[in-house]
Amino acid sequence: VGVAFDPTFPDVVEPMNSAYMNYGPVVVKFTGSRGKGGSNDASAEYMGEIRKMLDDNGIIWQTAELGRIDLGGGGTVAAYIAELDVDTIIVQTAERSLPPMVRLLKRLKDGAVRLPADKRIVYWDDFLRAGAGANAQPVPYRENMLAVINHTGGTTGVPKGVMLTNDGMNAMSVNFGLSGVNYSRDNRFLDIIPPFASYGVVCSLHVPFSLGLEVVLIPLFDPEKFADMVRRYRPTHTLAVPSHYERLMNDARIRKMDLSFFETAGSGGDTMNAGLEDKLNGFLHGRGCRYPLSQGYGMSEVSAAACCNFNNVHKNGSVGIPLLKTTVSVFRPDSFEELGYDEMGEICITGPTMMLGYLNNPEETARVMRRHPDGTVWIHSGDLGYMDADGFVYIKGRMKRIIIRHDGHKVFPTQLEGIIGGCGKVEACAVVAVRDRERAQGKLPMAFVKLRDSIPRERFQAIRDEILALCNAQLPLKDRLYDLAFVPELPHTAVGKIDYRRLEDDYEREHCA
Repeated sequence: VGVAFDPTFPDVVEPMNSAYMNYGPVVVKFTGSRGKGGSNDASAEYMGEIRKMLDDNGIIWQTAELGRIDLGGGGTVAAYIAELDVDTIIVQTAERSLPPMVRLLKRLKDGAVRLPADKRIVYWDDFLRAGAGANAQPVPYRENMLAVINHTGGTTGVPKGVMLTNDGMNAMSVNFGLSGVNYSRDNRFLDIIPPFASYGVVCSLHVPFSLGLEVVLIPLFDPEKFADMVRRYRPTHTLAVPSHYERLMNDARIRKMDLSFFETAGSGGDTMNAGLEDKLNGFLHGRGCRYPLSQGYGMSEVSAAACCNFNNVHKNGSVGIPLLKTTVSVFRPDSFEELGYDEMGEICITGPTMMLGYLNNPEETARVMRRHPDGTVWIHSGDLGYMDADGFVYIKGRMKRIIIRHDGHKVFPTQLEGIIGGCGKVEACAVVAVRDRERAQGKLPMAFVKLRDSIPRERFQAIRDEILALCNAQLPLKDRLYDLAFVPELPHTAVGKIDYRRLEDDYEREHCA
């Protein structure tokens, strides 16, 4: 990855999510007093922080400080390119992607884009012409050959580089191809998940291509336009995260639309509370969908997916059954003791889709990939859940998200989110841990709730009382909410997951400083 600091950028650039750091170059603009005016001292100080952050996370990087990013002028860009230790630089400029008439008008207005003179630079269309008529040489098969390095989202911890293999990605294609879902060449798959996430590059790109589907690839997905994409492309299949389906369900145009073209509306990448799942399934059924939401579960470390509900193989509140080539079991946390049906423990996964390990991070690899006494290597997910006697898996929450009170009592955020999400006036919610300010230790559950846009502000207090009454009626005293706040929007990561850490940090800064 390349990281560049440009002090001439305007002070309106939003903070960058670390998940974007799979593809470079990345231009970083720091806001605040230290970065104002493009101070060289500030730039050096910030670059030091960036270098440390990249090193700590095992990210391979190069840096250059650019006075301006100006391909027409060469200069510092030429110096940056000259330092790259590569044989060939394949370039596709935005100008060359424009229609001929638009390109001509742009050149008349701004002049032609010129890259610095360098024999290693090859334009994309020249690269394609050079290969015309050539046959690719077969490459010998190598078992478990590294194919992709994706970074975990970092929503509950430090991002890590996940090394996935060709064999693992192809095993995922077999898993879905033999799932009983109708995947045929006349099907259309809408791919909205960014490829820097395993969920995107494996399940939303590699798998549908492998199964022969037509893939509509959205290079820069805007969640606000998800409904427009569904209306335009009418996909047979898609994968999204819960927050995307919430937007779809709340779109007035989609509420009037026949959605029977959906064979599978898949959901994963984040937890979905029971209340939201019930509302979404009712929404899909009422618009002609043959099957309920295909809620699934997985993690980057197993090529994104481990379980899924397929067609009518479905139970509400469950993330489905294990995929064909994947084994899922439940173990007592911090032990090798395998538990029985309906016993709560840590979800563990094994099979051919497992990662090779974390890039340059053997300690974290050993913590997550553990060899059990029988010789089997399991991925320890850090998620609490159980499996019923029919093989359906239920996730109760991340072990890191469990809220531990001052007396050691454990509160499960997903249980509270399920009750709050069941309120018809609630569009989205998240429960996080906040400091117990009356005691020296312990955390308490705090809810952040987004109401439907149609609800006037003068009704907020009555709805607040209604939500608290719902929680109090269904939960014992120690599991109840400490407080509740209404927010205009919940923060999300680049792949659409709720950013719980940001909610906790914002609350801490505003109320506990």
